[in-house]
This record gives sequence, C-alpha cells and structure tokens, in this order.
Amino acid sequence: MGTQTVTEAYTRRDGRSARKTNRTLAFATRVTPAFDQEIRDIAEREGLKLVEVLEKAVEAYKEKQGY
Repeated sequence: MGTQTVTEAYTRRDGRSARKTNRTLAFATRVTPAFDQEIRDIAEREGLKLVEVLEKAVEAYKEKQGY
C-alpha cells in the first residue's frame, strides 16, 4: 500500500563518525532556551560541534578550579 509505518520510515543514523572520535555515549540534559542558543551560537561561530564546546568548557572549568 502507499502508507509507511513509523518503523518503516525510520532510517538509522550512520554512527561511524561518532565511533571514530570515541563519542559513542549519549548525553542528554535539559537547558534553558537562552543557554541552548548561546552554546549553538558559540559552536557555529567557532566551527565546532556542540560536544566540542562542552569539552572545552569542562577543560576550562577544571583549569580554573585547579584540577
């Protein structure tokens, strides 16, 4: 027939690029719309992925705290 179910229409994302960077663990959290916009603006301006912005933020935090 002409209709597809959700399962039939679903296409699995190719995760090879994630595995190449050793980023295979999903990380989800809730943020404010302002935070979301700010982190996306930073990522776009710097040509980074969101995860790379977060990784840099954690490194900066650790450095500031003396870890």
